[in-house]
Amino acid sequence: MGNPLGTGADGTPVPTFGLINRLGADLNPVEGRIYDNLIQTNATIMPGSSGGPLLNTEGKVIGINTAMGTGVKSGMIFGFAILLDNPTIDLIHKLSLGQVTAHAFLGVAPAFQLDTVSQKRLGLNEISGALVAYVEPKTPADIAGIRQGDLIRSVGDKRIFNRNDLFSAINRYEPGQTVAVGLKRGKNGTSEDITFRVTLSGRKESR
Repeated sequence: MGNPLGTGADGTPVPTFGLINRLGADLNPVEGRIYDNLIQTNATIMPGSSGGPLLNTEGKVIGINTAMGTGVKSGMIFGFAILLDNPTIDLIHKLSLGQVTAHAFLGVAPAFQLDTVSQKRLGLNEISGALVAYVEPKTPADIAGIRQGDLIRSVGDKRIFNRNDLFSAINRYEPGQTVAVGLKRGKNGTSEDITFRVTLSGRKESR
């Protein structure tokens, strides 16, 4: 339900219908925002529908419409909704009370892709992981010893295949928690596996 492009001029919500295609979907960061654990649906979500409810056939609200995307090969338009699970409901409650929430923060900026130069430096045959392009000084990553050029492969028990996986994994922790970050570090075509114990800090945001 929503009001796409203002078509409901009288303010009446406009419904669209579709199927849930996937759970746990991720989107590339947009304007600094990280979108993960989303419900993907082929029900049309257009500008103006964001913030509206995604309902199941029983009339229960299961998500909050938030974005749309187009399949690269198929050209199909998909809608994405934030899963209305207990952590999300708790966050909404805190925001409604005017409380500022803190998000777990590692302190690295991962590259968008693992380039061939880094691949050769690490001696890898396959491209998989989140390549650290920058480490912010005096952050948990910097204090633990993570460096630019490291390839993060795991956070806790979650395997990291790309930068979105890294954002998603960190998002599942609370500030102050300590997590094992596994990575590959290498040069001249050889690499070694290293695991750091990182105590995550928090960045406060009111979004």
